[in-house]
Amino acid sequence: MQIRRASFPIYAPHPPCPFEHEDSPCLQRHGHYERNTHPEGSGRTRIQRFFCKFTGKTLSVLPDTFLPYRSINVPDVQEHFDRAQDHQSPVQSKVIRGCLNRAVKRFARADRATRLTDFFGQRLPRTSSPQALWKAMRHAAGNLSHILLELATQGKSLLGDYRCLK
Repeated sequence: MQIRRASFPIYAPHPPCPFEHEDSPCLQRHGHYERNTHPEGSGRTRIQRFFCKFTGKTLSVLPDTFLPYRSINVPDVQEHFDRAQDHQSPVQSKVIRGCLNRAVKRFARADRATRLTDFFGQRLPRTSSPQALWKAMRHAAGNLSHILLELATQGKSLLGDYRCLK
């Protein structure tokens, strides 16, 4: 499971366990892995992993600029979604453009729009387009980091509700 650092309150050596069981503390450091900082492969960041001794599941704590399960970063996604409102097309590398197009494709799915609208409830109007949904989400919850944090509190994600979050 990949969770952004902002999803946890400040912790000393370990984050609190997100897996459902009564016993704690249960998380133990379980090594790390390297992840590219940028989609083109430039820069590397060390991602700390934790192991739940009761469920046997692992948890990776990502920096706040990383999007879980995607190689594109939060600021790039927010900028791209914001610019789509103005129908601007920023100049980007082919790799970044591909990552952003896949993110937009996932966000634009009808089932995704329904789930996000249901999650935010009365704060979002029913919309007919992904651009209108994004604009309403930005108005209701602020920037993408705040949106991701709010979604994560209920085990939800912007681009897909992954099985590991259930």
